Amino acid sequence: MAEFGFESTTEGVLAGQDLSGKTGFVTGGTSGIGWETARGAGKSQGDIHAWGSVDGQDGYNVVEWVAQQPWSTGKVALHGTSWLAMAQWFIAQTKPPHLSAIAPWNGTTNIYRQNMMFGGILNVAFLAGVFAHLAGPARVERPDLMAQAHPLMDSYWLNKAARLFSGNPAESIN
Repeated sequence: MAEFGFESTTEGVLAGQDLSGKTGFVTGGTSGIGWETARGAGKSQGDIHAWGSVDGQDGYNVVEWVAQQPWSTGKVALHGTSWLAMAQWFIAQTKPPHLSAIAPWNGTTNIYRQNMMFGGILNVAFLAGVFAHLAGPARVERPDLMAQAHPLMDSYWLNKAARLFSGNPAESIN
């Protein structure tokens, strides 16, 4: 993934793990998982990516893994705030067949326009603070530093801008 400045894989974060005895699972109606650690965060493997297509593909794998579990109804919904809200837009874009709903709140859909260049003025302070303190076993993508290499909207920032839709996400996202 040269566009992010480092190599990474797209393997599912939870593949092969038996989490059925853990709290945070819903067994009636819609199946859900109360948490998902972003790739590279905490003790998970890989590099931490700042949203975009990597979060989307990882989330696709998690949704489909949850749907295949014996305790699952096959319907998976996502909810969350901040990073978890932002990740939902990218997960929905991948069109997981078993994703039945998303409920994002308090999360931006375009970090370049709504955070880094709000009002046309470069401001990296917030993201610099966030990404300077993320911990994991590998590397952390730093969008605040990428602003120097990509001062204008380009393919790097477009990868981190959610494609919004109306109606059924499975039918509306191109």
